[in-house]
Amino acid sequence: MNCRASRILTVCAAVWLLVIWGHSCMPATQSGAESGALLTVVQRLLPWMTDHVLRKCAHFAEYAVLGALTAAALRTGTHFSWPAALLPGTLAALCDETIQLFVPGRSGQITDVWLDTAGYLTGALLTLLIFRLCRKRPEA
Repeated sequence: MNCRASRILTVCAAVWLLVIWGHSCMPATQSGAESGALLTVVQRLLPWMTDHVLRKCAHFAEYAVLGALTAAALRTGTHFSWPAALLPGTLAALCDETIQLFVPGRSGQITDVWLDTAGYLTGALLTLLIFRLCRKRPEA
């Protein structure tokens, strides 16, 4: 396996996790302004979109990227295991919601832990499926 690629992907996953947690450290007013600006743009294409749905989709997507990076890092490394690929998502989501408990105007929700974990698992499983399909593909 390619240890260099695994290290690069691990660093990317760690940086991405810091981005996610950075968003969680934003006070509610700043976070609301950011999502409000994005909502204005998104509603041009999807007029039915609400702030709540946009925020949940953003969390799901953030964690899907984290899951994809983590799974790819583990898959390209030498020590792949399913628990090592899937458990970090739940731990990251729990930390994320805990961070929000200490930020003015924010709150931690168990449903957000579930949503974030679902996003992580989706990204990780899709990445592992792609690796599997590429491995089984016959050489031309």
